[in-house]
Amino acid sequence: MAPEIITTALGALGKVVADPVKDSAMRRTAVIKILKRLHLDPNQPPKDFESLYAYALIEELNGQPPAVLRLFEDQYVQRSFRRSFDADDWSTVRNEVELAIQRNRETLEFGHFGADVEQTLVNFITKFQELVNRSRDPHSTRLENKVDAILKEVTKTRKAEEAHRLVENPERACATPAERLRDDARIWFGAVGYTLEQEWAPSDDSAALLVNVPTRRPGRFDRVVVLCVDGELGLHHLDLLDSLIAGNNAAEGWGVAQLRISEASRRRAADSDDRFSCFSFDELIDLEVNFEPYIDWLQSEVEKRMINTRYVPLSCRKDEINPANGEPVDVSNYHWQSGGLDRYVQTWLTDPTKKHLSVLGEFGMGKSWFSMHFASKLAEAWKDAKSRGLPRPRIPLVIPLRDYAKQTSVSGLLSEFFFNKHKIGLRSYDVFRVLNRMGRLLLIFDGFDEMASRIDRNTMVANFWELAKAVEPGAKVLLSSRTEHFPEAKEARDLLEARVPHPRPGIHRTALPSRLLSSSLSMTPRSRRCLGISSVPKR
Repeated sequence: MAPEIITTALGALGKVVADPVKDSAMRRTAVIKILKRLHLDPNQPPKDFESLYAYALIEELNGQPPAVLRLFEDQYVQRSFRRSFDADDWSTVRNEVELAIQRNRETLEFGHFGADVEQTLVNFITKFQELVNRSRDPHSTRLENKVDAILKEVTKTRKAEEAHRLVENPERACATPAERLRDDARIWFGAVGYTLEQEWAPSDDSAALLVNVPTRRPGRFDRVVVLCVDGELGLHHLDLLDSLIAGNNAAEGWGVAQLRISEASRRRAADSDDRFSCFSFDELIDLEVNFEPYIDWLQSEVEKRMINTRYVPLSCRKDEINPANGEPVDVSNYHWQSGGLDRYVQTWLTDPTKKHLSVLGEFGMGKSWFSMHFASKLAEAWKDAKSRGLPRPRIPLVIPLRDYAKQTSVSGLLSEFFFNKHKIGLRSYDVFRVLNRMGRLLLIFDGFDEMASRIDRNTMVANFWELAKAVEPGAKVLLSSRTEHFPEAKEARDLLEARVPHPRPGIHRTALPSRLLSSSLSMTPRSRRCLGISSVPKR
């Protein structure tokens, strides 16, 4: 049974249908009157889901036929709407409404709709999300649910990526977990300019480094003992670290765990007058790199362009290729109703064996909006994981290639992105490469066609191989492009799956830092009715 406030709202709307109001000013007056009758503020949407649903009904469905109102009163439609909202996946309610429409053709349980129900649903979702953004609390709830779903996959993905690193690097497989963490710390310290004096293993579950950390005064360093531990960093590790500080005449000691640090250890470090510091490996990275301003820019850009309220899920397809002859044998279709492009890319992120994915689509299909939408969702999960001390997903870096069309190298392109556009304080380009190889980044190169237009084929191929230099072990690179630059599907596949050699003699795929393990998708069009083009601004 529907909540009372929803039933009351629909009852009031039913009376309006019986006596329709055509004048827009009078219609608004009628809406305000109904809102006040339900004790809802016309200037401020409510904070609970049921009241917000009723509010959206009143604002959007005023004047709709009775059959449409009965559809939105249906308990299955309401439940599926709630599930869609919580998961930020509107395919659930779309599927339920589709089933209801089919059922109604046979039973007429709702009556004659007399309206485009699918478009009405699109408009209702848009209105509901606009109200959500004005009320904020439900919006926060939805983001929390969406973020939790992403974070659940992060730990599994990290473990799978580490297992893959062990297969690719037999020497790493021979090391203990503490030694692997120490090796990662040593590589990171080298990239950010810390110098190494010594390394050793003071206990079975730990490994230590003695490093010189630059101070604020040029040419001056602090001697720091870094103790990397397997599992949770506990008080007994700080006791060991205390003795190592004294024995090596160090200024301070850092205890580093992959993730877990006991509350007592953090408390003791806070009371140690800077003798001890405790860090997860992510927090160790935070000492030198601050991505927060970029993430704030990304989220504000998504809101400014209204992508957060008007983005609609997209379908895609992937040609299944016979590896023996390179010819397509079938097509896998990933429909928007089942998660479509979002779900495919999210699944690709969890596969440590695939480093590069290309997404092809015609002009105006939503490639750039998808890039921003997907990155924003991942960025929100990253911020939430950071605040809660959980394993963090990759940081999504959206790089519009049209902004860097004059760059001739991937290092120049990325340096411009980090140092000039977003003022991300990396000490050097090597810091980016280390983060990329450690699996901390998702590079989204949006608009390869911007580099491909007005140039010859050889230059286009050379540009692709230049971008491919970012596809190193541990990397994830997403590349989008228009289909119009590839008259034949096979030509696009061959280039974007790295089968076309570099046009310059002597430059081969083996000259790249890693094998380019690739796949490509094609976005599939949806009808104007399904996309809700009339209410969605040009992307």
